[in-house]
Amino acid sequence: ALAIASAVDVPHGGVGDRTWRPVSAAAVQSDYENGLGDVLLDLRGVDPADLDDLDSPITTRIDSGLGDITVIVPWSADVRLEVVQGIGETDLFGDSVESGFFPGRGTADWSGDSDPEFEISINSGLGDVEVSRG
Repeated sequence: ALAIASAVDVPHGGVGDRTWRPVSAAAVQSDYENGLGDVLLDLRGVDPADLDDLDSPITTRIDSGLGDITVIVPWSADVRLEVVQGIGETDLFGDSVESGFFPGRGTADWSGDSDPEFEISINSGLGDVEVSRG
């Protein structure tokens, strides 16, 4: 008998493409998981104006074993990102970097200050990662 062991940690979350579109800060989950398939997390429905009452940013994590990950954040939101990627390309707001602070755009009071409205961690085994504004 031949036994094969793997050190790869495949995230739970099932098989198939997943799309999440929370419409409030309270609706943003702390973790999103998918084993196999593309992931879309569309945060445009979360209004940064509603975040003034929060003591800390909205924090979420995406774990994906195999498949592309796309995240869309509100245009005006400041975002702190950290990406851990096995194989694939990373595009964070047009830059091929894996982490950083990205100030929001526009004239909103919260845009461009040093306090992120979102902190997002992304763990991708195999697939491209893209974060953009919408």
